[in-house]
Amino acid sequence: MRPLQSYYDSEAARYDDSRGGPARAAAAANAVMSLLPTSTGIVVDVGGGTGIVGERLARRVLSVDRSFGMATMAARRLPGWVALGDAAALPVRAGSVDAVTCVWLLHLVRDAAGVVASAARVLRSGGVF
Repeated sequence: MRPLQSYYDSEAARYDDSRGGPARAAAAANAVMSLLPTSTGIVVDVGGGTGIVGERLARRVLSVDRSFGMATMAARRLPGWVALGDAAALPVRAGSVDAVTCVWLLHLVRDAAGVVASAARVLRSGGVF
């Protein structure tokens, strides 16, 4: 297990409270929603963490996170819409989603270009990232 993954596994239960809680999540979700076309259907939230932002997006959101602890927390908020996976190799069919979000993640990964490429791969034609 990678050190960062281990850290997020151990922090998952208290993560939201230590990062601004519902108010910060609502602000992030509102900012993201303002950028999504109204016709947006399925959204993949890469590095979705505890799902606190994803549950507020008012869309069908698949949260993908590498941390089992974070994904376990997200499953409570987004039942049936959580997957364990690597941000640079999303476990999503190519060309199958309308939007990809990536809130509070890119500064943490070694391969930001790989994350962006993976997002581009899963987007439908005309999709947004």
